[in-house]
Amino acid sequence: MDASDCLVCHASARTLSEVGFLYHNGSINADEALGAYRFSRGLFLGIAEKEDRAYIDLDCKNSPLALPLSQSYPECKFIVLLRDPISFIKSGLNRGYFVEKHPQAWGHLYRGDMLQWRAISEADQIYKIAAFWNSVALVAHDLFLRVPERVHVVSVSSMFEDPVVVQKIMSWLGIDGRSPIDCRTFKNKANVSRSKLCISNIQASVLGSDQLRASCFDGLNSEFLGQLGF
Repeated sequence: MDASDCLVCHASARTLSEVGFLYHNGSINADEALGAYRFSRGLFLGIAEKEDRAYIDLDCKNSPLALPLSQSYPECKFIVLLRDPISFIKSGLNRGYFVEKHPQAWGHLYRGDMLQWRAISEADQIYKIAAFWNSVALVAHDLFLRVPERVHVVSVSSMFEDPVVVQKIMSWLGIDGRSPIDCRTFKNKANVSRSKLCISNIQASVLGSDQLRASCFDGLNSEFLGQLGF
């Protein structure tokens, strides 16, 4: 946003958390999901068209809608930004995923019995968060296989470790702008939990297991994972 004149949206009002959840679970169809998206983003899309500016939607809650969005907007491109799954799981533990936050309201993808969404143990919570990460990754993976020329895959850690990664993304999108390292907000942490997670012995054992990591990568091919560096 600071590096270009693009119109950028992130987690705006009229959240799509529940929409993405319901579409992913098959409770609403693609037309209904797209209708909700346009209702939520109509103002921004209208401004972008009127001012002839690129529109970038950074809301991760839109992830389940990737395929219908790709079909409805054939010129749009997709940037797949994924954290290392173990890092994502630790963040989810810190934020109370599947314990304090209802998955439907927060858009935390879950296909199990909705009467049993709340984790019953430390290990269960970890695997529920891992399944959430895998569900989002599978959506991105499917899009990557369908329209590879419209998908750019990058790990979140590399994006912040090397500003060149961001510059490459901007170039791929065809966006002119200044270097991200010249922007005052680059690398500033936002929306970060202020509490520090204390990992129990049980959690540490599960988080360090090969079984957990394998469950995260289930269904993802080597080319996709290679681009992420996992």
